[in-house]
Amino acid sequence: MDFDLEAINPTTGSGGILSIWDSTIFRKSESFLTRNYIATTGSWKGFPGTTTIVNVYAPQSVTEKRSLWEDLTLLKSQTPGTWIFLGDFNVVSHPKERFNSSFCKYTTSDFNKFIVVAGLYEFNQGGKKFTYLRDDGFKQSKLDKFLVCQKFIKQQPLTTVTVLPCKHSDHSLVLLKPSSLNFGPPPFRFFNSWMLHKDFDTIFDNAWKNFSSFGAPDQYFLAKLKYLKGILKNWRSDVSKLEHDDLKQLREKVDCFELEAESRILYDSGIIDRRESLFKIGELEYAVKLDMRQKAKVRWICDGDENTRFFYGMLKNKNRRNQI
Repeated sequence: MDFDLEAINPTTGSGGILSIWDSTIFRKSESFLTRNYIATTGSWKGFPGTTTIVNVYAPQSVTEKRSLWEDLTLLKSQTPGTWIFLGDFNVVSHPKERFNSSFCKYTTSDFNKFIVVAGLYEFNQGGKKFTYLRDDGFKQSKLDKFLVCQKFIKQQPLTTVTVLPCKHSDHSLVLLKPSSLNFGPPPFRFFNSWMLHKDFDTIFDNAWKNFSSFGAPDQYFLAKLKYLKGILKNWRSDVSKLEHDDLKQLREKVDCFELEAESRILYDSGIIDRRESLFKIGELEYAVKLDMRQKAKVRWICDGDENTRFFYGMLKNKNRRNQI
């Protein structure tokens, strides 16, 4: 509900571009769209002044690439503030960024010239070495990256860039994580799926009954909600870690069965074990789906005291109204 976007539709022989952002964190003031990039300018919470984020999808042609770098350099020179370039640049900046694929010194030279003239820098990359893996599994390149201006580096010198494994595309996801942006404490949210857990009733009842304090009735009630919130928050944090580990182990187990099935027929015990693992995965993922649906239907109260938001979240769960 709090997201905004800009998009360029795909054309024949060329994919589209999509930029999505959280409008409570980044507020757009203007945007500029062309066939090969989307430039979005606005205020980014935690950063002074204006920030422009350019989502790039570079063309194949050498001359078109050169023209794109010239356009982006001019665009940056005309707008002050912090600049971040990201996306598929369709070129490498060094021969080591290609493996089993042809290297073009002309496109690399033009690209490096653009980086220098525009005053851009690249953080050291973690995770995978390459970001693009051809379908045949042999040719790899580092085509996707983040390029930032000096202002960004001064504000966020400990920023990390991580390349994740390829899963659903021939391009990897590349994550840029600023080091110390502070968006304030996140609101406490109560999800219906928590009540499906076998230990929830015991944790809730014990916390509600064992609280002891003194003071005016309204202050006592507020303190009790705060205490209950803390108990549930710590309990859910521990449960989430265990569920995450269980889900990871179950998926690895299923993957092993599927690899075995490629070379031999599975025995009945293996088939049953795989089926049970898939059933457990479905149970764990069902709770995640419930949380996503609840997030989509309920606009959480973001103003006022956090305990009031917590109380509101509890009231949204009909099965617990009597206890509250």
